[in-house]
Amino acid sequence: MYFDEGLTEKFDFSTDIFQPLQVVYVKTILKTVAYPEIYNSHNKTTMWTPTKANIKVVPKDKRTKRDTNLKRKFRTWYIKEYGDPCWGATWPGLQAHHELPLEYGGTNSMSNVFPLTEDLHWNTVSPWWKAY
Repeated sequence: MYFDEGLTEKFDFSTDIFQPLQVVYVKTILKTVAYPEIYNSHNKTTMWTPTKANIKVVPKDKRTKRDTNLKRKFRTWYIKEYGDPCWGATWPGLQAHHELPLEYGGTNSMSNVFPLTEDLHWNTVSPWWKAY
């Protein structure tokens, strides 16, 4: 899927910015589930894709705590690192996605965060991890 670098506050995030690139298949307990490969054309990176089907859940008391200011911190870091993608002042309609979820040992490190539309985040990527 492609992440369009020319986004503005008026852009319709729910329909236009992602196009199919390819899908990676990960075998999990008697079923094959497609995990989307998502490409950000602004910084020319692809979201990390799980390569194995046995990532262990980290006990709640040992997990990194969710940073409630992560989107703001990521936005500031991203613009400094890659330049302003012009997605709007607060990146409306976008979320900071943990590539490896905290539940599976991920952290709030900027290297573990990828910008996703709310729709893609909640209706495609998060459900895949919930079924993992």
